[in-house]
Amino acid sequence: MKWSATYPDNLPPVINIGQGSPTNLVYGGKAHFPEKYRKSMFAFDWSFGIVYALQLEPDGASYKATGEEFLSGSPLPLTDGVIGPDGAMYFLTGGRRLESDLYRVYHEDAADFAKETKAAEPTAENALRRQLEQYHHGQNPAAIDAAWPQLKHPDRFVRYAARIALEHQPVEQWQSKVFAESDPVAVVQGALALARQGQPSLRDSILRKLEQIDIAGLPESQQIDVVRAAEVTIARMGKPEGAASITLAAWLQPHFPATTNELNRLLSKLLVHIGAPDAVRITVGLMATAKDDTTTKQSLLTSADLIMRNPQYGMTIAGMLAKIPPAQQTYYATVLSTAKDGWTDTLRETYFKWYAGAFAYQGGNSFVGYINNARKNALELAPKTASRNSTPYRATLL
Repeated sequence: MKWSATYPDNLPPVINIGQGSPTNLVYGGKAHFPEKYRKSMFAFDWSFGIVYALQLEPDGASYKATGEEFLSGSPLPLTDGVIGPDGAMYFLTGGRRLESDLYRVYHEDAADFAKETKAAEPTAENALRRQLEQYHHGQNPAAIDAAWPQLKHPDRFVRYAARIALEHQPVEQWQSKVFAESDPVAVVQGALALARQGQPSLRDSILRKLEQIDIAGLPESQQIDVVRAAEVTIARMGKPEGAASITLAAWLQPHFPATTNELNRLLSKLLVHIGAPDAVRITVGLMATAKDDTTTKQSLLTSADLIMRNPQYGMTIAGMLAKIPPAQQTYYATVLSTAKDGWTDTLRETYFKWYAGAFAYQGGNSFVGYINNARKNALELAPKTASRNSTPYRATLL
């Protein structure tokens, strides 16, 4: 997933399976299997040869899930599968010049499980989400009145569906409602919709509307939403200049650094991008001391569990686990690689010294190239000679 699951313009996964190459997802409702598996979604992973059985339960407008390993093989490069008319599961293996095979999975007491399982009834939130999704297919005069009240719904999936419904309607019909709105949750959703569908001339007006929100008075999840809305506005409509940039920096910088990695990532990227005072100094300090989160959502199988499932990919994982890079520090390093202003010789020296240790880490086949590109970008922006009593920046490009 390219974007954080916490972003308001993104949706979180129902379950985190972990590393792999997904190739198929099939519902077991017509399988002649025990009820648990008739209610399962079967997810295929090509890389590690695993079929996962996922059991979903309604949870607001979406679902929550538990899962388990249903079957596996080494090697078992799963490509596709289906529940056949006889109630058995059929699946294929192959790909990348490997031989293809066809397998049949059946229960010896299949006749006892021949009844098709019905899907669970949708919750009220799920039904509302589906109603809003009907407006995701073009203009509809009823869409704005239906969607606007739901921009502040407690369920994020409903809020998301409401915003997308709004975005399918002519901007001039709902633009003024964004600037008249007072609820911070609805303001964020409206600002995101305008940033995605409105004219670039609206940029400063959107930012001014967001700046009216008291960030300190919000829970962290809503703070993330506000900062993300500002980021999307700038990413799509351009960097603010002059007074607009100064005002934006003055609004956000008192909250940086924050108490969590997630919020610090957003704030560092945005404040460094607009050249806010002290943004570089604070980010360099965070880069030197940041610790990765240890409370991230657990996947069904850990990386260590997968090492022996595939000799090729497993050894890469094993090497990564032995010298795993600090993700949070690496993030700050890439953010700072684009910073033009706010540097001192001491800050630059601290920054470039970080790379000496970073190249010893192993984060997959692309990691070294990734951080080396960041280092190259930073060197391009650094002065060719340093001031007196400091070290010139003459690092050799790899």
